[in-house]
Amino acid sequence: RRVAVALGEDSIDDIVPLVSYEDTDEKRSFFSKDGRWIIPKREQFPSVFCALRVRVRMEMLDPSRSAKELPKEVVEDVLRVGFGLGKSLVRWDDARDTTLAALISASTREVVVAINGALTAGVGRGSKLKDDRNGLSATVTEVTETSDDVDPSRIMSIASCLKESGQSDAIVFELPQLWIIPDPDFKPKFASIGLYPGSFWMHFLKSWGAIVTCEVYFRTAPKNASDPRVNLVVKFRDRESMKMCFTFLYDRYLVHPKQENELRPPWCRLTSFQDFKSKATAKSGSGPKAKAKAGITKARPAAKALSVAGLGALALQPAPIQAPAVATASSAARPVAA
Repeated sequence: RRVAVALGEDSIDDIVPLVSYEDTDEKRSFFSKDGRWIIPKREQFPSVFCALRVRVRMEMLDPSRSAKELPKEVVEDVLRVGFGLGKSLVRWDDARDTTLAALISASTREVVVAINGALTAGVGRGSKLKDDRNGLSATVTEVTETSDDVDPSRIMSIASCLKESGQSDAIVFELPQLWIIPDPDFKPKFASIGLYPGSFWMHFLKSWGAIVTCEVYFRTAPKNASDPRVNLVVKFRDRESMKMCFTFLYDRYLVHPKQENELRPPWCRLTSFQDFKSKATAKSGSGPKAKAKAGITKARPAAKALSVAGLGALALQPAPIQAPAVATASSAARPVAA
């Protein structure tokens, strides 16, 4: 079954597939749902966290000061104490799709906050506070619920992405390099490599359908010296598989199955595989690509295993976040990621 959203031209396939967690005669489901968690039935796969996403704009009271340079402790204080998010705050990230105000003014900063729970009473879209001690004001500009698969606003947002992407045939993910190649000393010699066919990432992505190709790009993601990132670009054989994968993961968070307390937004977006590859190759000036196995010659298993309870500690929850016993993201032996 699919949810149809009319956005204009019939030539663009913007029909959002309906997510189901039940096995049918036609198709098997690889996931179950428990509150804000999408739990894989194979415990070596990543889990998906469906946060309440809150967007907050911070503006310096002195326009000459840069909001981008605010210490993390100040941002957390505004969120946890100022807006009363407290222990329900799981993580926050700088917004990628910043508004015009944030683009043209260094004194403005926008962050996206992942919450496990509900907002404090009295806090919602439009809520404001003034922090004289840190010299800033903050405003809640958006509140988005991502746990309801049939929420009309979520469906419309996904449909808009499908509409805007036109005939895209691939999904781009941004992930920590260590998630793909768990070797802190690994230095890529090539601009891209193929994802190792036997990796748990490849099998995880195949949950939504057959894959034509999947490549790891080392020079296209935003630079971060302390946390190198890569783009994982996957092209499914069928557009319906691509749409279903995108619908599952859009605006949600992935939890690494092997590294303790590792929860990240994958920043997934739709693209043309060939266009992405051509631009990445032109930008890097790279030559022939290494074979998939070249990317894992030094890879070694991660030292720790994820527990969903551990993630609760990260979020400073009063009680651990628990997943159903039938499929927890726990500490069984895992294949090497590549």
